[in-house]
Amino acid sequence: MRLAAKINELWQYFADKSQKGSIKLVAERFFRVFHDHGVETSQIPRLFPQIRLDDLKSEQALLAILNHDILEQVAKFFGVRTEWLEGVDDVIYKSHTCYKH
Repeated sequence: MRLAAKINELWQYFADKSQKGSIKLVAERFFRVFHDHGVETSQIPRLFPQIRLDDLKSEQALLAILNHDILEQVAKFFGVRTEWLEGVDDVIYKSHTCYKH
């Protein structure tokens, strides 16, 4: 039984990763970028006053107020790509390369 549960969990993980651009992914990445930078959910309105605590009570409430401007501001604030935050692709940061001839 445990093996079947693990296989199901693994299947769900890969199925979720393959759904690029899904609405759920936008909310998950929004919360994740704050969490990964040490900002608690209750502190988000301090950084972005247009977002209220009530907007953060669930993914559905958050998705109702998210728009391109907010996502762009958050991406710029944390230095991540807007495309990643929107769930369009998996590259979080812009790649800066330099080649010496």
